[in-house]
Amino acid sequence: MAKALATFDRSTDKINIAEAITLRYKHNHTFQSIADRFGATKQAVSDKIKRFMANLPDAEEVEAYRQNKSYLLDAVEYTYINASLDPEKVKEASANNIAYSFQQYATQNRLEKGLSTSNISAVELHASISDLQAQAAKLRSQL
Repeated sequence: MAKALATFDRSTDKINIAEAITLRYKHNHTFQSIADRFGATKQAVSDKIKRFMANLPDAEEVEAYRQNKSYLLDAVEYTYINASLDPEKVKEASANNIAYSFQQYATQNRLEKGLSTSNISAVELHASISDLQAQAAKLRSQL
């Protein structure tokens, strides 16, 4: 145990992992340049970044997801629609659960596509604009 503690590299304590990740993956810095920035060893930087990245999906997979998010959300939405029509799936989950899941994915998909997630009546919108214009005219007359 004492030997393990003696070989433990304390220089990892100096490394800001968020900044190190940004430097490594956004700005393509080497482990050595990151180590120099934090006053740590190259091995300490490598170990800390590898420990952090071990819990994450592959960077290429994340980028592929990012580039295809709308399509993937469409596919998930489609899957939930099919599940809601499959009698065997309905037995496994309540219709409320399936409907809730579908609604969540449909809302996220609309957001991803830049669409509204709630409908606003054109009549209500016109009335609100008319009210604001009347208030503005009243304020102008008071000047």
